[in-house]
Amino acid sequence: MAALLSSISLLLLGSRLMLELNIQAQEMEEREHSLWELIIKQETILDLRKLVESYLIDVCRLIGEKRSGKSKNVIERIRSVMDKRYSENLLVDDIAKEVYLTSTYICLLFKQETGVTINEYLTSVRIKQAKELLKDPPACEICGPTPSWVPSLGVSV
Repeated sequence: MAALLSSISLLLLGSRLMLELNIQAQEMEEREHSLWELIIKQETILDLRKLVESYLIDVCRLIGEKRSGKSKNVIERIRSVMDKRYSENLLVDDIAKEVYLTSTYICLLFKQETGVTINEYLTSVRIKQAKELLKDPPACEICGPTPSWVPSLGVSV
């Protein structure tokens, strides 16, 4: 009886977590309805444990997907700010303010999710844009010949 009560409380906790995190999966709702009937039909504690364990693994998977989706959204917003404002004297604090997070958090999250730092990404955006400008003949005619320092930076057009 204690195993049954523990199982029920774990299932309720899983359902509550999904509700609090606003995870709406049709398959999980249908599974929850049939789960209550299956709990009663389990003959051994081991069978009950396997059933509850399977359900909780699925709940954890859905929570993980929800959380990774949020971080991907934040990364997209950070990249968007840098892609739009690369020509400015953009600081990490400026980006953090735009995405309503702390600079420490966005630095950590960006590096963790992309493998590069915010400053490395911003530098690559600026180099990419500089290459595009150097390819455009009218821009080169306005600027004159390419300065001697450009090749030393490793920029090849």
